[in-house]
Amino acid sequence: MWYAGYDTSGGNSTIGYATSSDGITWQRDTVHNPVLKHGPPSQWDSAGIWSPQVLRIKNTYYMWYAGSRGSGNQMVECIGVATSKDTGITWTTYTGNPAFLPSSGGWDGGLVMPGSVLLRGDTLDMWYTGIRPPYNTYLMYIGHATTLVTAITERRQEVPQDFMLLQNYPNPFNPGTTIKYELPRASLVSLQVYDILGREVSVLVNERKDPGVHEVSFDGSNLASGVYFYRLQTENFVSSKKFILMK
Repeated sequence: MWYAGYDTSGGNSTIGYATSSDGITWQRDTVHNPVLKHGPPSQWDSAGIWSPQVLRIKNTYYMWYAGSRGSGNQMVECIGVATSKDTGITWTTYTGNPAFLPSSGGWDGGLVMPGSVLLRGDTLDMWYTGIRPPYNTYLMYIGHATTLVTAITERRQEVPQDFMLLQNYPNPFNPGTTIKYELPRASLVSLQVYDILGREVSVLVNERKDPGVHEVSFDGSNLASGVYFYRLQTENFVSSKKFILMK
């Protein structure tokens, strides 16, 4: 199960992951949660993400989720897409997000939120919630949208041209942050965190990864405030960046 959650500080919502053997008793993933975080300031999903809808197609998990920026009658809510090649723990967001936007002045002109997504032959059907502002005046309705499976699989196969390690966000951070990196081809990836004295404090990735844009979360709860470095290494690429933990 993938679910939206807020921390006790009332911060922006993120998406967590839990498992169950009977559908009644659930165990949260205490290692990887949250498995998908909201975007940085000014991005389309900076105010939070929620309503995950997950579907497995062949060996890939696809997640459609709502994200927003702004608040009140200035809020704009769209639908994004992320994919996972493992059991739905490690997610890569589509570089062209948001994938589904409110219409221009229509009944769903201010907010769209994903509902059930079903695979019907080569077509994906999604029933979604929509509303137009001002939100305290208009009712919510349910709409229907379709896309071909080939459309999302072709988008997923879009890969970067070069290796790249991106700056984490947020930065400075407390206590969590997100690191993204890009791979133009499948590679053995090592991503590690070091303190200012060069001592290894965390191994975030140490495995072979498919080409594409990847992101990983880092939690500095057990570390002291200060300057740290994260280092990405593949067979023929090495890059490091500085980030600051500020408690």
